[in-house]
Order: sequence, then C-alpha cells, then structure tokens
Amino acid sequence: MEPKVPKKVFAVGNLSVYAGPWESWREVWEAWPTGSPGYFLALAPEKLFPKRSRPPGDIWVAEGERLRIPSNWNRAQPLPPVSFNGPENAKGIAINWCDMKTPPLSREDWEWIADTLRGLAGNLYVGCGAGLGRTGTALAILAGLWRLTETPIAYVREHYLEEAVETRDQVEYVAGITGLQENVRGSRG
Repeated sequence: MEPKVPKKVFAVGNLSVYAGPWESWREVWEAWPTGSPGYFLALAPEKLFPKRSRPPGDIWVAEGERLRIPSNWNRAQPLPPVSFNGPENAKGIAINWCDMKTPPLSREDWEWIADTLRGLAGNLYVGCGAGLGRTGTALAILAGLWRLTETPIAYVREHYLEEAVETRDQVEYVAGITGLQENVRGSRG
C-alpha cells in the first residue's frame, strides 16, 4: 500500500526523519513551521531532474536551486548548475538510484551520507517515486548505520510501511552495507 502522506519514521539526535513518495515532498516542506530547517534524501532522480544525465550511483548535494557534488567527495568531478525541481532553499542529497534496484554505493559512501545527515538539526525527508523500495532501503541503511536497531528492515517495516524494501537484492544490499543480517524477504519477492 503506497503511503498517502509523509510519515515520521524515527529521530536521531536533533534530526526527525520523515518518509513517503516524492510527490509528498512539497506538502511536507510547506507543512514545516516557518524558519524550520528542512533537508531531503532524494532517491528518485526522475522526480528532481528533467533528464537523467548522470550514471547510477552519482551523488549530489543540493543547496537551494543549485546542485553540486560536495568538495570533500573524491569520487566525481563537480557538476555544473542544473535545474532542480524542489522547494526554494531546499538542501539535501540526491542519489541517482533506479527503481527496484540498488545503487553502486559502498559502505564508505553510505557512512559519509549517514554522518552528513546525522549532523543536521531539523527535519529530513527521505523519498523515492512511490516511497517503498528505495525509500525503505535507505531508511533501513540509516537505521542500521546509526545503530537504532539490530533489525533495520523489520524496524522500518514496523515504523513506516510493511511493503518497504521491495526486492531480494535490496534486502541483501541492506545487510551488506550495515553488516546486520535479518531473516526477511523483499516485499515483492
């Protein structure tokens, strides 16, 4: 069942983590109190950019209407400014991640993402197209790396959606990144 509204999934430090389909992003942003910082972890590049011009696994950091690769990121060269279809002054991380797949990101890549996000204060919105597979996988990885639980997929399914983390490859990817093994299956097999 696709989430109809964004849902608060967990909190870590001063960061509250919400999730849902990308279409809910603007609603979430507009619902936050004026002056509250808002951040995103976007897993649906087709919702952010008019064309996919970068290979899977590329990571961008957005600041307002411009996207750039962070200066301390050593895997890629800076991108030129591109059009960004997000709310004004939005900040966050976008991962080029194809639906029903896993991105070619290592544990080191995810640790950088998790450390970067954990240092934020405010609200973080995690979303992909439907808010299920990529969103659930990213939430489970964050929950595992932040050591919120020893069973990150079960945790995300309990606190977010039972259908989160859709494929066997996504389940295996979560285990490989977090080092936490679970006896679960993808929600679609």
